Amino acid sequence: MGEKKKAELKINQRHIDILEFSKRYMRENNYPPTEREIMAGVGFRSTQSIAKYMREMHQLGLIVMRKSPRAFYIPGVRYVFEDKPVVLDSEEAEKA
Repeated sequence: MGEKKKAELKINQRHIDILEFSKRYMRENNYPPTEREIMAGVGFRSTQSIAKYMREMHQLGLIVMRKSPRAFYIPGVRYVFEDKPVVLDSEEAEKA
């Protein structure tokens, strides 16, 4: 079974669930979640499923992945350091 081509990939609810969980996690912890943390937070049963969706999200441009643990970020999201770290979406960041 080969990888889906970018043209065939479409954003689905699982991608959105992972993205929203990751944003919340990053807002609370100031660093990205591991695959196991995403698995528990979104209700998946295996890290292989998470890895598959993360690869697809990278291909779709929803996240940018690197080669080490917790090494992904969400384009258009920035950190603001005050009393508590906050992650803003690009729309919120423009207002700040």
